[in-house]
Amino acid sequence: MTDDLDVPTSLRTVWVFRVDLPQEALEGFQEEGETGTTPIAEAVGAGPLDPDYYELFDAASILDYGMAAYLTEANGMNPDDVGPDAKTLDALTGPVLLLFDAALPEGTARIAPSAPLTLVGRYEEKPRFSVAPPLQSEAAAGVIGDAPADAPQPGRPGSIASLVLVAVIVLAGLLIWAALR
Repeated sequence: MTDDLDVPTSLRTVWVFRVDLPQEALEGFQEEGETGTTPIAEAVGAGPLDPDYYELFDAASILDYGMAAYLTEANGMNPDDVGPDAKTLDALTGPVLLLFDAALPEGTARIAPSAPLTLVGRYEEKPRFSVAPPLQSEAAAGVIGDAPADAPQPGRPGSIASLVLVAVIVLAGLLIWAALR
């Protein structure tokens, strides 16, 4: 089993944290300090974060929508991963942090969160593959899949376009030559 603090290398991942800070302290939690880093990056414990890939907000702002729905519908997380924690997620109040793996420095293998962050859960987006049925129309014959041996070979549309282009250039040249005479 994978540890929730490990960073997967192939799946889009989000960590949900409760943030034990008063609402008025959230802005300062994201501001760069004298050390050149932000308190939020220090609390995540993985180095500098890309602010485009994390969300810090009051859970009450999506109370009507629900955190579980926000993760699955708005952010594409796998409903099978989120489902078991739906009641816990929807009951969150106060500041929360959604940390997407893209916010982490490249090569990060693990995060090490500390106060004021408390991990609620890690959720992944599973790739969804679907195989389309093979095309059955006569128009697709010879284009998709193996073409019959007696199927006509496609022409070279580039050669026709080239001839038309040369004809247009010659005609334009003749018109210019006639206008200058």
